[in-house]
Amino acid sequence: MTGYGRSQMIINGRDILVEIRSVNHRYYEYNSRVPRTYNYIDEKLKALLKSGISRGKVDVSVSINNIEGRDTEIAINKGVADGYVKADRASVANPPLSMTSIFLCLSIPVLLRESAAK
Repeated sequence: MTGYGRSQMIINGRDILVEIRSVNHRYYEYNSRVPRTYNYIDEKLKALLKSGISRGKVDVSVSINNIEGRDTEIAINKGVADGYVKADRASVANPPLSMTSIFLCLSIPVLLRESAAK
């Protein structure tokens, strides 16, 4: 009951990669890695796999990347960014934000929002 599957498709300007790994296990055990913005599909994935798999440890990995940037706008979540700036400036031990710390802040997932272009 050990298996591995991988599929990659481009749908609506998004590169979608799904990998499923399973190993023999007495009970059905589900684990997933889905991008935070797509967490709502996690329960649907779990139910879909449960309908076809009666037992085993199943690991699912989903990766979704925009390849067409023209239908996407990126905006900074100013509330979160302001909070990080205030925290940095309040720290006596650290000087105000440098370019390095700005780039580190940009790596925080909740700092950026992605939406369809208007």
